[in-house]
Amino acid sequence: MIDFLSIISKYYKPGDPDYELLVKHSTQVALLTRQLCQRYQAGGGEVDIEFAFEAAMLHDIGIFRTYAPGIFCCGKEPYIKHGIIGREILESLGLPRHALVCERHTGSGISKQDIIDQHLDLPLRDMLPISIEEKVVCYADKFYSKSRITRCKPIAKVRNSLSKFGEGSIKRCDELTAGLKTDTIGSRYGQIPSMLPAPSLPAFSIEQIKALFPTAVSIAVLAAIESLLSAVVADGMIGSKHDSNTELIAQGIANIASPIFGGIPATGAIARTATNIKNGGKTPVAGIIHAVVLLLIMLLLGKFAVYIPMAALSAVLINVAWNMAGIPAVKALLSGQKSDIAVLSVTFLITVFIDLTVAIEVGLGFAAFFFIKKMIDVSEIQSNSRDDITGGIRESSEEPEFDIPQNIMIYEIDGPLFFGTVRKFELAVERAGVNNKVLILRMRHMIYLDAGGIRALEQAKAACDRRGVTIVISGIHTQPYMLFEKTGMADKIGRDNICANITAAITRAKTILNEQ
Repeated sequence: MIDFLSIISKYYKPGDPDYELLVKHSTQVALLTRQLCQRYQAGGGEVDIEFAFEAAMLHDIGIFRTYAPGIFCCGKEPYIKHGIIGREILESLGLPRHALVCERHTGSGISKQDIIDQHLDLPLRDMLPISIEEKVVCYADKFYSKSRITRCKPIAKVRNSLSKFGEGSIKRCDELTAGLKTDTIGSRYGQIPSMLPAPSLPAFSIEQIKALFPTAVSIAVLAAIESLLSAVVADGMIGSKHDSNTELIAQGIANIASPIFGGIPATGAIARTATNIKNGGKTPVAGIIHAVVLLLIMLLLGKFAVYIPMAALSAVLINVAWNMAGIPAVKALLSGQKSDIAVLSVTFLITVFIDLTVAIEVGLGFAAFFFIKKMIDVSEIQSNSRDDITGGIRESSEEPEFDIPQNIMIYEIDGPLFFGTVRKFELAVERAGVNNKVLILRMRHMIYLDAGGIRALEQAKAACDRRGVTIVISGIHTQPYMLFEKTGMADKIGRDNICANITAAITRAKTILNEQ
Protein backbone atom coordinates (compact mmCIF):
# COMPACT_ATOMS: atom_id res chain seq x y z
CA MET A 1 0.00 0.00 0.00
CA ILE A 2 1.29 3.46 -0.88
CA ASP A 3 1.89 6.03 1.86
CA PHE A 4 -0.93 8.39 0.93
CA LEU A 5 -0.46 10.62 3.99
CA SER A 6 3.13 11.31 2.95
CA ILE A 7 1.91 12.24 -0.52
CA ILE A 8 -0.70 14.60 0.93
CA SER A 9 1.95 16.15 3.21
CA LYS A 10 3.97 17.19 0.14
CA TYR A 11 1.24 19.68 -0.79
CA TYR A 12 -0.48 20.39 2.55
CA LYS A 13 1.14 21.27 5.85
CA PRO A 14 0.05 18.89 8.64
CA GLY A 15 -1.90 20.79 11.27
CA ASP A 16 -3.17 23.46 8.89
CA PRO A 17 -6.95 23.70 8.44
CA ASP A 18 -6.85 22.62 4.78
CA TYR A 19 -4.78 19.52 5.68
CA GLU A 20 -7.10 18.52 8.53
CA LEU A 21 -10.21 19.03 6.40
CA LEU A 22 -8.82 17.08 3.42
CA VAL A 23 -7.65 14.12 5.51
CA LYS A 24 -10.90 13.90 7.44
CA HIS A 25 -13.06 14.11 4.32
CA SER A 26 -10.87 11.66 2.40
CA THR A 27 -10.95 9.19 5.31
CA GLN A 28 -14.76 9.30 5.40
CA VAL A 29 -14.94 8.63 1.68
CA ALA A 30 -12.28 5.91 1.86
CA LEU A 31 -14.06 4.03 4.66
CA LEU A 32 -17.36 4.09 2.79
CA THR A 33 -15.54 3.04 -0.37
CA ARG A 34 -14.09 0.01 1.40
CA GLN A 35 -17.51 -1.00 2.74
CA LEU A 36 -19.09 -0.73 -0.71
CA CYS A 37 -16.25 -2.68 -2.31
CA GLN A 38 -16.53 -5.43 0.29
CA ARG A 39 -20.26 -5.69 -0.38
CA TYR A 40 -19.61 -5.80 -4.13
CA GLN A 41 -16.99 -8.50 -3.63
CA ALA A 42 -19.31 -10.52 -1.38
CA GLY A 43 -21.84 -10.48 -4.20
CA GLY A 44 -19.35 -12.18 -6.51
CA GLY A 45 -17.83 -9.09 -8.17
CA GLU A 46 -14.10 -8.52 -8.66
CA VAL A 47 -12.70 -5.33 -7.15
CA ASP A 48 -9.28 -4.14 -5.93
CA ILE A 49 -10.23 -2.97 -2.45
CA GLU A 50 -6.73 -1.79 -1.50
CA PHE A 51 -6.40 0.35 -4.63
CA ALA A 52 -9.90 1.79 -4.19
CA PHE A 53 -9.09 2.79 -0.61
CA GLU A 54 -5.81 4.50 -1.67
CA ALA A 55 -7.54 6.31 -4.54
CA ALA A 56 -10.28 7.53 -2.20
CA MET A 57 -7.66 8.99 0.14
CA LEU A 58 -6.08 10.91 -2.77
CA HIS A 59 -9.12 11.80 -4.89
CA ASP A 60 -9.25 15.46 -3.74
CA ILE A 61 -5.52 16.14 -3.56
CA GLY A 62 -5.80 18.91 -6.16
CA ILE A 63 -8.14 21.24 -4.25
CA PHE A 64 -5.30 23.38 -2.80
CA ARG A 65 -4.74 25.03 -6.21
CA THR A 66 -8.39 26.07 -6.56
CA TYR A 67 -10.27 29.04 -5.12
CA ALA A 68 -12.71 27.80 -2.48
CA PRO A 69 -12.23 29.88 0.68
CA GLY A 70 -15.07 28.07 2.44
CA ILE A 71 -12.82 25.01 2.66
CA PHE A 72 -9.54 26.93 3.19
CA CYS A 73 -8.41 26.75 -0.45
CA CYS A 74 -6.93 30.00 -1.77
CA GLY A 75 -5.58 29.00 -5.21
CA LYS A 76 -6.42 30.62 -8.53
CA GLU A 77 -8.13 27.87 -10.52
CA PRO A 78 -11.91 27.29 -10.48
CA TYR A 79 -12.91 24.53 -8.11
CA ILE A 80 -14.32 22.34 -10.88
CA LYS A 81 -10.77 21.81 -12.14
CA HIS A 82 -9.53 20.17 -8.92
CA GLY A 83 -10.00 16.72 -10.48
CA ILE A 84 -7.75 17.34 -13.49
CA ILE A 85 -5.23 19.10 -11.21
CA GLY A 86 -5.18 16.00 -9.00
CA ARG A 87 -4.63 13.84 -12.10
CA GLU A 88 -1.60 15.90 -13.11
CA ILE A 89 -0.13 15.63 -9.60
CA LEU A 90 -0.54 11.86 -9.28
CA GLU A 91 0.65 11.16 -12.84
CA SER A 92 3.83 13.08 -12.01
CA LEU A 93 4.26 10.72 -9.03
CA GLY A 94 3.85 7.62 -11.19
CA LEU A 95 0.31 6.78 -10.07
CA PRO A 96 -1.73 6.75 -13.31
CA ARG A 97 -4.64 4.61 -12.02
CA HIS A 98 -5.05 6.83 -8.96
CA ALA A 99 -4.81 9.88 -11.25
CA LEU A 100 -7.82 8.73 -13.31
CA VAL A 101 -9.92 8.43 -10.14
CA CYS A 102 -9.08 12.07 -9.37
CA GLU A 103 -10.24 13.25 -12.76
CA ARG A 104 -13.37 11.06 -12.99
CA HIS A 105 -14.93 11.54 -9.54
CA THR A 106 -16.32 15.09 -10.02
CA GLY A 107 -20.11 15.02 -9.90
CA SER A 108 -20.98 11.55 -11.11
CA GLY A 109 -18.49 12.01 -13.89
CA ILE A 110 -18.50 14.72 -16.58
CA SER A 111 -19.06 13.89 -20.23
CA LYS A 112 -17.73 15.77 -23.24
CA GLN A 113 -21.31 16.80 -24.04
CA ASP A 114 -21.73 18.17 -20.50
CA ILE A 115 -18.63 20.32 -20.99
CA ILE A 116 -20.02 21.68 -24.26
CA ASP A 117 -23.57 22.25 -23.01
CA GLN A 118 -22.50 23.95 -19.77
CA HIS A 119 -19.46 25.78 -21.18
CA LEU A 120 -17.21 24.32 -18.52
CA ASP A 121 -13.57 25.39 -18.26
CA LEU A 122 -12.29 21.84 -18.72
CA PRO A 123 -10.41 19.88 -21.41
CA LEU A 124 -12.86 18.65 -24.03
CA ARG A 125 -12.90 14.92 -23.20
CA ASP A 126 -15.05 12.45 -21.33
CA MET A 127 -14.24 12.29 -17.61
CA LEU A 128 -16.58 9.45 -16.68
CA PRO A 129 -15.83 6.69 -14.16
CA ILE A 130 -15.22 3.41 -15.99
CA SER A 131 -13.73 0.82 -13.65
CA ILE A 132 -15.66 -0.43 -10.64
CA GLU A 133 -13.10 1.22 -8.34
CA GLU A 134 -13.62 4.58 -10.05
CA LYS A 135 -17.39 4.22 -9.80
CA VAL A 136 -17.33 3.31 -6.11
CA VAL A 137 -15.07 6.24 -5.14
CA CYS A 138 -17.20 8.61 -7.24
CA TYR A 139 -20.36 7.32 -5.55
CA ALA A 140 -18.96 7.35 -1.99
CA ASP A 141 -17.65 10.91 -2.41
CA LYS A 142 -21.19 12.19 -2.99
CA PHE A 143 -22.27 11.38 0.58
CA TYR A 144 -19.75 13.64 2.32
CA SER A 145 -19.36 17.38 1.97
CA LYS A 146 -16.15 19.19 2.81
CA SER A 147 -18.14 22.21 3.98
CA ARG A 148 -20.15 20.07 6.50
CA ILE A 149 -17.54 17.55 7.40
CA THR A 150 -19.41 15.63 10.12
CA ARG A 151 -22.60 14.86 8.20
CA CYS A 152 -23.45 12.04 5.81
CA LYS A 153 -25.96 13.20 3.21
CA PRO A 154 -29.08 11.17 2.32
CA ILE A 155 -29.38 10.03 -1.27
CA ALA A 156 -32.13 12.61 -1.98
CA LYS A 157 -29.72 15.45 -1.18
CA VAL A 158 -26.99 13.78 -3.21
CA ARG A 159 -29.23 13.73 -6.30
CA ASN A 160 -30.24 17.36 -5.68
CA SER A 161 -26.61 18.49 -5.42
CA LEU A 162 -25.81 16.80 -8.74
CA SER A 163 -28.52 18.72 -10.58
CA LYS A 164 -26.05 21.54 -11.22
CA PHE A 165 -24.09 19.14 -13.45
CA GLY A 166 -27.16 18.36 -15.60
CA GLU A 167 -29.62 15.50 -15.99
CA GLY A 168 -26.91 13.20 -17.29
CA SER A 169 -25.08 13.46 -13.99
CA ILE A 170 -28.22 12.55 -12.03
CA LYS A 171 -28.86 9.57 -14.33
CA ARG A 172 -25.32 8.29 -13.85
CA CYS A 173 -25.73 8.65 -10.08
CA ASP A 174 -28.92 6.60 -10.23
CA GLU A 175 -27.09 3.91 -12.19
CA LEU A 176 -24.37 3.82 -9.55
CA THR A 177 -26.99 3.74 -6.81
CA ALA A 178 -28.76 0.79 -8.41
CA GLY A 179 -25.57 -1.25 -8.30
CA LEU A 180 -24.21 -0.19 -4.92
CA LYS A 181 -27.08 1.15 -2.83
CA THR A 182 -28.03 -0.09 0.60
CA ASP A 183 -31.50 -1.61 0.50
CA THR A 184 -33.65 0.25 3.06
CA ILE A 185 -37.27 0.21 4.15
CA GLY A 186 -37.81 3.24 1.93
CA SER A 187 -36.18 1.73 -1.15
CA ARG A 188 -38.08 -1.52 -0.71
CA TYR A 189 -41.53 -0.27 0.30
CA GLY A 190 -41.54 3.46 -0.44
CA GLN A 191 -42.50 6.27 1.89
CA ILE A 192 -44.24 5.53 5.18
CA PRO A 193 -47.47 7.57 5.48
CA SER A 194 -47.51 10.13 8.26
CA MET A 195 -51.26 10.06 8.92
CA LEU A 196 -54.12 7.59 9.16
CA PRO A 197 -56.24 7.16 6.04
CA ALA A 198 -59.69 8.71 6.21
CA PRO A 199 -62.31 6.08 7.16
CA SER A 200 -64.55 4.95 4.33
CA LEU A 201 -66.86 2.01 3.78
CA PRO A 202 -65.98 -0.24 0.82
CA ALA A 203 -68.53 -0.66 -1.94
CA PHE A 204 -70.73 -3.76 -1.71
CA SER A 205 -72.55 -5.66 -4.42
CA ILE A 206 -73.89 -9.19 -4.81
CA GLU A 207 -71.56 -9.83 -7.75
CA GLN A 208 -68.57 -8.64 -5.78
CA ILE A 209 -69.46 -10.82 -2.80
CA LYS A 210 -69.86 -13.88 -5.05
CA ALA A 211 -66.52 -13.22 -6.72
CA LEU A 212 -64.60 -12.61 -3.49
CA PHE A 213 -66.24 -15.14 -1.18
CA PRO A 214 -64.01 -18.17 -2.04
CA THR A 215 -60.86 -16.08 -1.72
CA ALA A 216 -62.08 -14.53 1.53
CA VAL A 217 -62.70 -17.98 3.02
CA SER A 218 -59.19 -19.11 2.05
CA ILE A 219 -57.61 -16.02 3.54
CA ALA A 220 -59.65 -16.36 6.74
CA VAL A 221 -58.65 -20.02 7.18
CA LEU A 222 -54.97 -19.36 6.52
CA ALA A 223 -54.99 -16.30 8.79
CA ALA A 224 -56.57 -18.37 11.55
CA ILE A 225 -53.96 -21.12 11.14
CA GLU A 226 -51.06 -18.68 11.22
CA SER A 227 -52.42 -16.80 14.23
CA LEU A 228 -53.02 -19.98 16.22
CA LEU A 229 -49.55 -21.20 15.26
CA SER A 230 -48.15 -17.93 16.59
CA ALA A 231 -50.11 -18.45 19.82
CA VAL A 232 -48.79 -22.01 20.16
CA VAL A 233 -45.20 -20.77 19.70
CA ALA A 234 -45.83 -18.14 22.39
CA ASP A 235 -47.29 -20.81 24.70
CA GLY A 236 -44.16 -22.88 24.35
CA MET A 237 -41.90 -19.90 25.09
CA ILE A 238 -43.67 -18.65 28.23
CA GLY A 239 -45.42 -21.78 29.45
CA SER A 240 -48.96 -20.39 29.17
CA LYS A 241 -52.12 -21.57 27.40
CA HIS A 242 -53.97 -19.37 24.95
CA ASP A 243 -57.73 -19.32 24.34
CA SER A 244 -58.18 -20.10 20.65
CA ASN A 245 -61.73 -18.72 20.56
CA THR A 246 -60.64 -15.39 22.02
CA GLU A 247 -57.72 -15.17 19.58
CA LEU A 248 -59.88 -15.78 16.52
CA ILE A 249 -62.77 -13.54 17.62
CA ALA A 250 -60.37 -10.66 18.27
CA GLN A 251 -58.65 -11.21 14.93
CA GLY A 252 -62.01 -11.29 13.16
CA ILE A 253 -63.11 -8.00 14.71
CA ALA A 254 -59.79 -6.39 13.74
CA ASN A 255 -59.99 -7.64 10.17
CA ILE A 256 -63.57 -6.39 9.82
CA ALA A 257 -62.57 -2.92 11.08
CA SER A 258 -59.23 -2.51 9.27
CA PRO A 259 -60.65 -2.17 5.70
CA ILE A 260 -62.51 0.94 6.85
CA PHE A 261 -59.06 2.58 7.14
CA GLY A 262 -57.64 0.98 4.00
CA GLY A 263 -56.13 -1.97 5.88
CA ILE A 264 -55.58 -5.53 4.71
CA PRO A 265 -56.20 -8.80 6.59
CA ALA A 266 -53.78 -9.25 9.48
CA THR A 267 -52.66 -12.31 11.43
CA GLY A 268 -50.66 -13.00 14.52
CA ALA A 269 -46.98 -12.56 13.59
CA ILE A 270 -44.67 -15.29 14.86
CA ALA A 271 -41.49 -13.20 14.49
CA ARG A 272 -42.84 -10.15 16.35
CA THR A 273 -44.50 -12.32 19.01
CA ALA A 274 -41.20 -14.10 19.68
CA THR A 275 -39.35 -10.77 19.75
CA ASN A 276 -41.82 -9.41 22.30
CA ILE A 277 -41.40 -12.45 24.54
CA LYS A 278 -37.61 -12.41 24.31
CA ASN A 279 -37.69 -8.81 25.51
CA GLY A 280 -39.93 -9.59 28.49
CA GLY A 281 -43.41 -9.03 27.05
CA LYS A 282 -45.68 -11.85 28.23
CA THR A 283 -49.14 -10.27 28.56
CA PRO A 284 -51.67 -8.61 26.21
CA VAL A 285 -50.23 -5.27 27.32
CA ALA A 286 -47.16 -6.05 25.21
CA GLY A 287 -49.33 -6.28 22.09
CA ILE A 288 -51.06 -3.00 22.92
CA ILE A 289 -47.73 -1.21 23.45
CA HIS A 290 -46.43 -2.73 20.21
CA ALA A 291 -49.41 -1.33 18.29
CA VAL A 292 -49.11 2.10 19.91
CA VAL A 293 -45.37 2.31 19.19
CA LEU A 294 -45.93 1.36 15.54
CA LEU A 295 -48.61 4.05 15.28
CA LEU A 296 -46.27 6.67 16.78
CA ILE A 297 -43.46 5.61 14.47
CA MET A 298 -45.77 5.97 11.49
CA LEU A 299 -47.10 9.35 12.57
CA LEU A 300 -43.94 10.94 13.99
CA LEU A 301 -40.89 9.02 12.80
CA GLY A 302 -41.95 7.59 9.45
CA LYS A 303 -39.70 9.94 7.50
CA PHE A 304 -36.70 8.61 9.43
CA ALA A 305 -37.73 4.95 9.53
CA VAL A 306 -37.42 4.74 5.74
CA TYR A 307 -33.62 4.92 6.12
CA ILE A 308 -33.38 1.75 8.28
CA PRO A 309 -31.33 -0.77 6.25
CA MET A 310 -33.03 -4.05 5.42
CA ALA A 311 -29.74 -5.74 6.39
CA ALA A 312 -30.16 -4.46 9.95
CA LEU A 313 -33.70 -5.84 10.09
CA SER A 314 -32.53 -9.17 8.67
CA ALA A 315 -29.97 -9.46 11.47
CA VAL A 316 -32.74 -8.94 14.03
CA LEU A 317 -34.90 -11.57 12.33
CA ILE A 318 -32.05 -14.09 12.19
CA ASN A 319 -31.57 -13.73 15.93
CA VAL A 320 -35.32 -14.03 16.55
CA ALA A 321 -35.62 -17.04 14.25
CA TRP A 322 -32.78 -18.82 16.04
CA ASN A 323 -34.33 -18.17 19.44
CA MET A 324 -37.81 -19.31 18.40
CA ALA A 325 -36.57 -22.36 16.47
CA GLY A 326 -36.42 -24.48 19.62
CA ILE A 327 -33.19 -26.27 18.72
CA PRO A 328 -33.27 -28.58 21.80
CA ALA A 329 -36.83 -29.62 20.88
CA VAL A 330 -35.77 -30.31 17.29
CA LYS A 331 -32.86 -32.45 18.48
CA ALA A 332 -35.20 -34.40 20.72
CA LEU A 333 -37.65 -34.89 17.84
CA LEU A 334 -34.89 -36.19 15.57
CA SER A 335 -34.24 -38.95 18.07
CA GLY A 336 -37.92 -39.98 17.99
CA GLN A 337 -40.08 -41.80 15.46
CA LYS A 338 -39.33 -41.78 11.75
CA SER A 339 -42.82 -40.53 10.95
CA ASP A 340 -42.30 -37.45 13.16
CA ILE A 341 -38.91 -36.81 11.50
CA ALA A 342 -40.56 -37.04 8.07
CA VAL A 343 -43.28 -34.55 9.02
CA LEU A 344 -40.67 -32.15 10.43
CA SER A 345 -38.45 -32.43 7.34
CA VAL A 346 -41.26 -31.90 4.84
CA THR A 347 -42.70 -28.96 6.76
CA PHE A 348 -39.26 -27.35 7.18
CA LEU A 349 -38.33 -27.67 3.50
CA ILE A 350 -41.66 -26.30 2.27
CA THR A 351 -41.39 -23.38 4.71
CA VAL A 352 -37.93 -22.51 3.36
CA PHE A 353 -38.58 -22.98 -0.36
CA ILE A 354 -42.29 -22.17 -0.72
CA ASP A 355 -44.32 -20.58 2.10
CA LEU A 356 -45.23 -21.05 5.75
CA THR A 357 -48.97 -21.41 5.18
CA VAL A 358 -48.42 -24.04 2.47
CA ALA A 359 -46.04 -25.84 4.80
CA ILE A 360 -48.68 -25.93 7.54
CA GLU A 361 -51.26 -27.41 5.17
CA VAL A 362 -48.93 -30.05 3.78
CA GLY A 363 -47.52 -30.82 7.23
CA LEU A 364 -51.00 -31.43 8.60
CA GLY A 365 -51.74 -33.67 5.64
CA PHE A 366 -48.59 -35.73 6.24
CA ALA A 367 -49.33 -35.94 9.96
CA ALA A 368 -52.84 -37.18 9.24
CA PHE A 369 -51.46 -39.71 6.75
CA PHE A 370 -48.99 -41.13 9.27
CA PHE A 371 -51.33 -41.18 12.26
CA ILE A 372 -54.79 -41.93 10.88
CA LYS A 373 -54.29 -45.68 11.21
CA LYS A 374 -53.43 -45.21 14.91
CA MET A 375 -56.47 -43.08 15.73
CA ILE A 376 -59.35 -44.55 17.64
CA ASP A 377 -62.91 -43.34 17.81
CA VAL A 378 -62.62 -42.26 21.40
CA SER A 379 -59.80 -40.37 23.12
CA GLU A 380 -60.58 -39.12 26.56
CA ILE A 381 -58.86 -37.94 29.67
CA GLN A 382 -60.75 -38.64 32.83
CA SER A 383 -60.17 -38.17 36.52
CA ASN A 384 -60.16 -40.85 39.16
CA SER A 385 -63.82 -40.07 39.78
CA ARG A 386 -64.50 -41.34 36.24
CA ASP A 387 -66.04 -38.05 35.18
CA ASP A 388 -66.07 -37.62 31.41
CA ILE A 389 -63.57 -34.89 30.50
CA THR A 390 -63.25 -35.02 26.73
CA GLY A 391 -66.67 -36.15 25.63
CA GLY A 392 -65.45 -39.58 24.53
CA ILE A 393 -67.01 -42.94 25.33
CA ARG A 394 -65.33 -45.75 27.29
CA GLU A 395 -66.51 -49.08 28.58
CA SER A 396 -67.05 -49.22 32.33
CA SER A 397 -64.87 -51.61 34.33
CA GLU A 398 -64.92 -52.66 37.93
CA GLU A 399 -61.83 -52.01 40.03
CA PRO A 400 -61.22 -51.69 43.77
CA GLU A 401 -61.45 -48.37 45.56
CA PHE A 402 -58.09 -46.77 46.33
CA ASP A 403 -57.06 -44.81 49.39
CA ILE A 404 -56.11 -41.51 47.78
CA PRO A 405 -54.82 -38.90 50.23
CA GLN A 406 -55.46 -35.21 49.81
CA ASN A 407 -53.11 -33.29 47.50
CA ILE A 408 -52.98 -36.25 45.06
CA MET A 409 -54.89 -36.11 41.78
CA ILE A 410 -55.19 -39.05 39.37
CA TYR A 411 -55.92 -38.47 35.69
CA GLU A 412 -56.40 -41.35 33.29
CA ILE A 413 -55.65 -41.06 29.57
CA ASP A 414 -57.85 -43.27 27.38
CA GLY A 415 -56.59 -43.71 23.83
CA PRO A 416 -53.59 -42.24 22.03
CA LEU A 417 -51.99 -38.97 23.08
CA PHE A 418 -51.15 -37.38 19.73
CA PHE A 419 -51.41 -34.01 18.02
CA GLY A 420 -55.20 -34.23 17.76
CA THR A 421 -55.79 -34.78 21.50
CA VAL A 422 -52.99 -32.67 22.99
CA ARG A 423 -55.22 -29.67 23.69
CA LYS A 424 -57.64 -31.78 25.76
CA PHE A 425 -54.72 -33.16 27.73
CA GLU A 426 -53.27 -29.70 28.38
CA LEU A 427 -56.60 -28.39 29.68
CA ALA A 428 -56.99 -31.42 31.95
CA VAL A 429 -53.49 -31.07 33.38
CA GLU A 430 -54.00 -27.35 33.95
CA ARG A 431 -57.05 -28.13 36.10
CA ALA A 432 -55.25 -30.97 37.87
CA GLY A 433 -52.42 -28.79 39.12
CA VAL A 434 -54.69 -26.64 41.29
CA ASN A 435 -54.32 -27.34 45.06
CA ASN A 436 -52.43 -30.61 44.49
CA LYS A 437 -48.86 -31.69 45.16
CA VAL A 438 -48.76 -34.90 43.10
CA LEU A 439 -50.37 -35.58 39.72
CA ILE A 440 -50.62 -39.25 38.70
CA LEU A 441 -51.05 -39.77 34.95
CA ARG A 442 -52.58 -43.22 34.51
CA MET A 443 -51.64 -44.55 31.05
CA ARG A 444 -52.92 -48.14 31.06
CA HIS A 445 -55.21 -47.38 28.08
CA MET A 446 -52.79 -45.00 26.30
CA ILE A 447 -51.53 -47.29 23.55
CA TYR A 448 -49.82 -44.66 21.37
CA LEU A 449 -47.78 -41.48 21.87
CA ASP A 450 -46.27 -39.16 19.25
CA ALA A 451 -44.00 -36.09 19.24
CA GLY A 452 -46.97 -33.80 19.88
CA GLY A 453 -47.83 -35.83 22.96
CA ILE A 454 -44.22 -35.70 24.17
CA ARG A 455 -44.21 -31.94 23.71
CA ALA A 456 -47.46 -31.68 25.70
CA LEU A 457 -45.97 -33.80 28.49
CA GLU A 458 -42.87 -31.59 28.58
CA GLN A 459 -45.01 -28.45 28.86
CA ALA A 460 -47.15 -30.13 31.53
CA LYS A 461 -43.99 -31.04 33.43
CA ALA A 462 -42.72 -27.45 33.22
CA ALA A 463 -46.10 -26.07 34.38
CA CYS A 464 -46.24 -28.54 37.28
CA ASP A 465 -42.66 -27.70 38.29
CA ARG A 466 -43.61 -24.03 38.53
CA ARG A 467 -46.48 -24.93 40.86
CA GLY A 468 -44.46 -27.41 42.91
CA VAL A 469 -46.41 -30.40 41.57
CA THR A 470 -44.67 -33.74 40.92
CA ILE A 471 -45.83 -35.94 38.02
CA VAL A 472 -45.99 -39.73 38.49
CA ILE A 473 -46.63 -42.07 35.53
CA SER A 474 -48.68 -45.25 36.00
CA GLY A 475 -49.07 -48.31 33.75
CA ILE A 476 -47.29 -47.02 30.65
CA HIS A 477 -47.30 -49.24 27.52
CA THR A 478 -44.32 -50.34 25.43
CA GLN A 479 -44.56 -47.84 22.54
CA PRO A 480 -44.98 -44.76 24.74
CA TYR A 481 -42.19 -45.93 27.06
CA MET A 482 -39.80 -46.50 24.13
CA LEU A 483 -40.48 -42.93 22.99
CA PHE A 484 -39.91 -41.76 26.58
CA GLU A 485 -36.44 -43.36 26.43
CA LYS A 486 -35.57 -42.00 22.98
CA THR A 487 -36.52 -38.42 23.80
CA GLY A 488 -35.13 -38.37 27.34
CA MET A 489 -38.59 -37.91 28.83
CA ALA A 490 -38.01 -40.80 31.23
CA ASP A 491 -35.13 -38.92 32.86
CA LYS A 492 -37.10 -35.65 32.95
CA ILE A 493 -40.01 -37.30 34.76
CA GLY A 494 -37.63 -39.32 36.94
CA ARG A 495 -37.35 -43.08 36.64
CA ASP A 496 -38.52 -43.50 40.23
CA ASN A 497 -41.73 -41.72 39.20
CA ILE A 498 -42.57 -44.22 36.43
CA CYS A 499 -44.56 -47.04 38.06
CA ALA A 500 -45.88 -50.33 36.72
CA ASN A 501 -49.45 -49.94 38.06
CA ILE A 502 -51.73 -47.59 39.92
CA THR A 503 -51.06 -49.18 43.32
CA ALA A 504 -47.33 -48.59 42.99
CA ALA A 505 -48.01 -45.05 41.69
CA ILE A 506 -50.16 -44.16 44.72
CA THR A 507 -47.50 -45.56 47.04
CA ARG A 508 -44.86 -43.45 45.27
CA ALA A 509 -47.12 -40.37 45.55
CA LYS A 510 -47.51 -40.89 49.29
CA THR A 511 -43.72 -41.17 49.63
CA ILE A 512 -43.30 -37.85 47.78
CA LEU A 513 -45.81 -36.16 50.09
CA ASN A 514 -44.03 -37.51 53.17
CA GLU A 515 -40.68 -36.22 51.89
CA GLN A 516 -42.01 -32.66 51.42
